[in-house]
Amino acid sequence: MNIKINKTYNYDAFKTLKINRVINKAMVSKLSGSIKRKNLMIDRPVLVDNQMRVLDGQHRIEACKLLNEPIYYCVAIETTLDDVPSLQIAKNWKSSDYMKMYIEQGNNNYKKLKLFMDQYNCPSINWALSLFNRINKFLTVSPEGNFRVDFKPAEDINYKCDTKSFSSGHYQYPDDDKIAHRKMTMIKEIGQYMPENESRSFYAAALIIVSDDLYEHNKMTEKLKNQSFRIKKATNSMGYLEQLEDVYNHKVKRANYIRFARAA
Repeated sequence: MNIKINKTYNYDAFKTLKINRVINKAMVSKLSGSIKRKNLMIDRPVLVDNQMRVLDGQHRIEACKLLNEPIYYCVAIETTLDDVPSLQIAKNWKSSDYMKMYIEQGNNNYKKLKLFMDQYNCPSINWALSLFNRINKFLTVSPEGNFRVDFKPAEDINYKCDTKSFSSGHYQYPDDDKIAHRKMTMIKEIGQYMPENESRSFYAAALIIVSDDLYEHNKMTEKLKNQSFRIKKATNSMGYLEQLEDVYNHKVKRANYIRFARAA
């Protein structure tokens, strides 16, 4: 089957898909340089559907616009909107690209996750997925206001958090996210005493700590009020984890130490 390659200077004819990735200016600049040196666009035409919606090649279109070069394109025969991520051979899709796509498609699970992440300024999608993966416990509150966590039976976990499910559009936001909100509140409260409370290393360490079933948050915050001077900027999560563990165990007998690092 011969595929017809078309040529046009009518840049406005092409329609951008909201589900596609955000235009990367650095990539456009790089493509512009390549096209200047040798224009091979005819050998790799832009792919559109029969409505002129761009399925593959949005960065090439932007580069051609900058250079006032013609756009070579062909109309897809079998490719559909669902195939857009698999077409990106120049740069693989990131979790944020998948999130954007599924939100544009109206998937409420991804919308809820995005709202949660924005509320707490989570460091990354993968970190947030890790947070929800650890939400397999019941959270109860004692009359004194202390929180207690108990393991929740695996069969009661009604959501999928792995990256494969996420990229394929099957991610499920948990029906009850109270524990996730509580954990984020604890992490933010610990972060008040950190030299870098928005670093990924701190978030990774804090998640391990607040997910430990032996962790007592009131104890940690009381210790940090007087011992935060002992926390120094760390280059990795283990550095923060060990320092926070030392603060938590300050003036505790060695035999009674709580070792959060064992879960790292």
